[in-house]
Formats: sequence, C-alpha cells, structure tokens
Amino acid sequence: MVILLVAALPAPKFSSAVPASDELLHLSSYLESRGVPMNHVGIRRYLKALDQSGHDGKLAKKLIAQLGSDSFSERQSAEKSITASTVVPIELLREAALGEHSEKSFRAKKILDKTLPAEIKIVEKVLRSAELLKVPGITKEVLNSVTRFPNERRIVQLARRVIAVTATPEDINFLSAQMASKTTASVREVSISALRILHEKSLSDRFEFWARNHLLEESIRLEAALALADLGDRRSLSLLLEVMGKWKSPGFRSLSHIALRQLTGQTMDYSAYEEPEVRIKQIAAWKDWITLNGNSAVLNFPLRMEVSKTTDQPTLVAVTNRNCVLLLGKSSEVVWKFPCGYPRFAVRMDNGNILIVEYRRNRVIEVDRNKRIVREIPVKFPVNAQPMDNGNILICGHQGKSVVEVNPAGEVVWDFKPIKRSIGYAIRLDSGNTLLAEKGPRNPMIGEYTVDGTCIWKFVVDTDKSLSSIQPLGKNVLISIAGSAIEVNKKSNEIVWRYDRDGFRNAFRLDNGNTLLYANDCVLELDPTGQERWSKNVNREGREQFSGDDVSYGTVQQ
Repeated sequence: MVILLVAALPAPKFSSAVPASDELLHLSSYLESRGVPMNHVGIRRYLKALDQSGHDGKLAKKLIAQLGSDSFSERQSAEKSITASTVVPIELLREAALGEHSEKSFRAKKILDKTLPAEIKIVEKVLRSAELLKVPGITKEVLNSVTRFPNERRIVQLARRVIAVTATPEDINFLSAQMASKTTASVREVSISALRILHEKSLSDRFEFWARNHLLEESIRLEAALALADLGDRRSLSLLLEVMGKWKSPGFRSLSHIALRQLTGQTMDYSAYEEPEVRIKQIAAWKDWITLNGNSAVLNFPLRMEVSKTTDQPTLVAVTNRNCVLLLGKSSEVVWKFPCGYPRFAVRMDNGNILIVEYRRNRVIEVDRNKRIVREIPVKFPVNAQPMDNGNILICGHQGKSVVEVNPAGEVVWDFKPIKRSIGYAIRLDSGNTLLAEKGPRNPMIGEYTVDGTCIWKFVVDTDKSLSSIQPLGKNVLISIAGSAIEVNKKSNEIVWRYDRDGFRNAFRLDNGNTLLYANDCVLELDPTGQERWSKNVNREGREQFSGDDVSYGTVQQ
C-alpha cells in the first residue's frame, strides 16, 4: 500500500549527493502532501515560519479575535483559515482557550485538539529531512521548533541531531547568546550541545562557567563539562568527578564516569546506582589519581561518540507482532532468531538459555541457543515471566489475573491473586518482596508486596495508557508505559528521569547508564542526555503480523 502511494506521487527533487532512500521517499511524500516542499528552501521556510512574531503572527491574532465574532460566518471562516494554516498559532490558541470568552475558548480548544498532534508530526518529519539533506545555515530556524515545542523530547532530540550536522563557526555567537538569554531549558540544551560539537577552544572559560552554574539544569551543566573534556581541558577532570559524587541523576553520574575513563584511560570501578557511602569509597581512588596525575597525564580527547552498541553483550528483542525473538550482536546484526507465537516477553537466564512468554500459545518456554525447547510451562494467556535465583519462575498468567511462582518440577509454590486489578508485570526483588505492576482502566499502580501480600510501597501513574514493564534500579524503579518511560525514586515518589516518544513500548536500563528502548518496531540505545547511540529496525526480521495488530509491541533486554 505504501509502495503504491509513493509511486503515484511526483518524483521528489533530491540533491545529487543524497541517495533517494526509502526514508527520503516516505518523508517527501508525507511533507509535500502537506504543502512543505522537500528541498532546502521549503524546509528552511517552514522552520522559519514557526516563529510567528512577525507578519504571520499579526494575521493569526486577527483570525483568533474573529473566533469570538458575533457573526457565525466570520467565526466559521476564521476557524477554517486557522485550521488550514501550514503553521498553526499554538501559543495564541492556548491563550484564547484559557480566556473568559466562551465561544472563542471553545473554538480555540477545538482547533488545538484537531491540529496539534499533526503539527508535531510534521515538525518531526521536517527536522529529520533537514538532518538527512544536511540543510546548511538553519541553526536559528531549527531552534524555532524547540521554542515552539520545548516539552516534546523527540523534537528536542531531533533538533540536536540536525544542528550537529549543520552548525558552523558562524553560529557560535548566536548559540552563546541563547545560553545567556532567558530562554527555555530545551533551547539551552540544544545550543550547548551544538557549541560542544563545534570544538571552539575560545569557549573553554564559558564551558566551565556553565558547568559550575547551579542555576542551570543538570543536563546542560553536564554537556558543558563534556565540551570541556572534548577540548582536552584539564579542568574537566574535577568537574566530571563532582558529577559522579554529588549529582542527583544516576544516569548523568554514569555518563560522567564513562567520559572520565575515556579521557584518562583509567579503569577504576564506579557504580552510579549505589548508595552515597559506597560511591564515596569508589570516588576516592579517582580523586587520588587526579591529584597525582591530573596535571601531567596524557588525555584522550575529544571523547569518542559511539554510533554502535556500547557493550559486547547481545541485545534480546521480543518482536511481538512479528512472532519472533532475536539476539542482536555487537554490530546490531541478528545473531540468533527464534520463531514463536506472539512473544509478549523474553529474558535471558543465568544458564544462557532464553525464557519466552508465548501469549497466544498459552505457555512459557525455556529455549537453548540451539533452539531446543528444554522446558515448557502451560499457562493461559501469560503476559510476563521472570527467572529467579532459586531456579523457580515467576509468571503472570490468565491475562494478569494471577501471579504464581513455579519450581523446576512444575509445582506452584507461591501465588498472588489481585482482587480488583490485573497484573501486567511481576519481578522478585533481592529482599524477597515482589514488585508488581497493576493494570486498570486508568492510573496503573506499581506496588511492592511482602510474601504475605502486604503492600509496603506504591506509586500511581496518572495515565490511561497501558503499562509495559518495570525494572528495579536500586532505590529507583524504571516504568514503561505506552508512549513514555519514567524513572521513579521509591523514597520520595519523585520522577527523576523521563522519556516520551510516539510508538514507545518498552525500556531497559543498562549497567553503563544508557537505556535500551523499543519503539515503532525499532530498537535503539540512548545515553542519559537523550542522545541516540545506535538503532535498528527489526520490523522485517519476523513473519507476518497477526491480523488486527496495528500497534507496535515488543520488549528489549540485555
């Protein structure tokens, strides 16, 4: 269907240096059907129009005022004109929606509900096109997209990638001014990452100032410290050490440790998720080394920015809709494939085998690397299973209506039946307690239960979306919900990390602080700053989808 649609459209005009890839063809057909030409001029013009402080903004104000006109025809005409705009005046509409004029407020909300998701999608496509075509001289225009959607992480990340391949030394003064202005954190984030990529030595003092500025967000301060390390500036050593010791985010602490190891070539251990007293002892070794060698040691800079997987450990992927489980090797190649029936989940066991939950075959199976089934546990509609240290298996069955612990002989030695909600995920903690993700029509809840079923901790997620998985991270818990991953501190119930993306289903935190994700049939790895390290589309690796599956399902593990 897609191939026929693309073939029916006029051939797009690409730069001769850029291959007409499948993705470019798709982007071209999508954008040109919405009035955005797929070329340098069209992309630049669209991004520039996102800043509506000029003539377009005045026209938008006039049309929004007409939404409250006494004339029905004028109200209808204004609504139609705004809806048909290539760039919808979002901020002005939001102001009108919160206003006291009931008719204007009603129509503004109606326009936002109708146009906002589509515009976010267009902006994402335009930015991706700008990245592929390497459109020159668009730094200011790209930042317009971030100013317009500062809380859309996908747009912020795409903007970082676009500027990474298009920024030039001529942009330095503008980007530095953005860091000094009263703009949003997202604009500062994109600006500092661009300045880091430009490797401008004259900015070293500013990088140190930004890294030590406690009024800035941790993500921006870390980017400044890494920029200083990229320049081989020895002041970065103490800054990176400070991050490891005092900063709130364990992901940022881990990334700082990775940078320090790359910069110095030293290999002292450090565990970002350990308690402060443990980290203090580990940091002491680093502090001693920096005191003795920091002023004389040979430094390895700029830091290596991996574009491949950051570990040799294979990545396990359960591609639910495509009926297969995969292992991806160091170069993201498929090194093992097992066809199965709608695998809702897969996890590697200590013995090297893989535990697979076959939802539509009503069983949980253990498979060895020769693809032989060495154990089979019949369970009606299983949704999750976890191997335990004692050799038993913890299983959510009957569409989550029961959680059972099964020993190697197949006997149930522990069971938990929720009274009101179904269980979407269960995992046994080192303490002997069980972490359960309870599903419901709204507001799924994650709870920690003792052996006798007493709940000693809970966290309610304010959403009506489905919950995919949970992963304990010491004192924190990583929770995957359709469209979002959140990391929650169990002591304060505070969200300490969040990632949002259309089509997202599952996340898994790696030991190095990076995060594996499954989204839109794609496996990708993000570092703690939200930068993509590698990705692989696994859509074509399995068999045909089950009929009716129009949503991307899948899980990742390592």
